[in-house]
Amino acid sequence: PVAGPAAEAEFASGESATVSGEVVSGAVFEASSGVSISNGGKTCSSTASGNSMAIMRSGFSSGVHLVEFVLDEDKMGDECACFGVVTKPVSSYDYNGPSARMIRAYNGQLYGSNSRGGSRTKIHKGDTIGLEIDMAAGVLRLFV
Repeated sequence: PVAGPAAEAEFASGESATVSGEVVSGAVFEASSGVSISNGGKTCSSTASGNSMAIMRSGFSSGVHLVEFVLDEDKMGDECACFGVVTKPVSSYDYNGPSARMIRAYNGQLYGSNSRGGSRTKIHKGDTIGLEIDMAAGVLRLFV
């Protein structure tokens, strides 16, 4: 994750870019059942066929932040991974839960309240997903 002015400056135009900035300490994941965590808390793998979720331990309450993910493994045509943000505390470990704002890999569908609906870019194995979180504006931007 990249935070602060570096993220704001590079992504204000809405174009994808490579950014460097401060690394957020504690940017490791905790998970529900059905998810295995490895690589020092930075790699998440599904171990179940039902809904499960990995959540970054640190959160944001102000500023502009960029969180980046890479989809290392997935089955073509069965991409069930979702990427997004949640509002804590999480009441349901579900991509379509009341505290989640997600994009689903296989169909690009957006989920969550206040999402603009419809389908966006589909996400496949090897893709990099960037989420820009602007807390002041209340906006979540997606880059694939």
